[in-house]
Amino acid sequence: MAVARFVGVGVGDYDQAHLRLDRAVPDVEQVARLLETSFQCTVLRDPDEQGARNCLKGLRGSMPERGGSLVLMWSGHAIRSPADGLRLLARDSGSYDSDGLGAGSDVAAPCAESGTSQLLLIVDTCFPGRP
Repeated sequence: MAVARFVGVGVGDYDQAHLRLDRAVPDVEQVARLLETSFQCTVLRDPDEQGARNCLKGLRGSMPERGGSLVLMWSGHAIRSPADGLRLLARDSGSYDSDGLGAGSDVAAPCAESGTSQLLLIVDTCFPGRP
């Protein structure tokens, strides 16, 4: 039997000057509730950068030999970065280009390295794509 996993990261409260997002955590929790009958669900609520990185790195090689499905949802603020394109902000992230987690290298890559045969990334961020 294939494994199905959901990892949700919701960041609504920030230590720095980012505005509070009232719906980020509840939205991730709602998706987890919708999937919990068919998916193993993990929800990170307002993690700091290190906590989010640790969780994502823990996904590498974690899916069974036959793959399975992995859904990752990140809801919160993001900033544009010349180095990474888009950086997803955790609770303790500032506004420098290197703050937060790179959407590709820090978030998508560990998911792809999980061994999953199906991967869905949902990025729900407050970022218009332009400076």
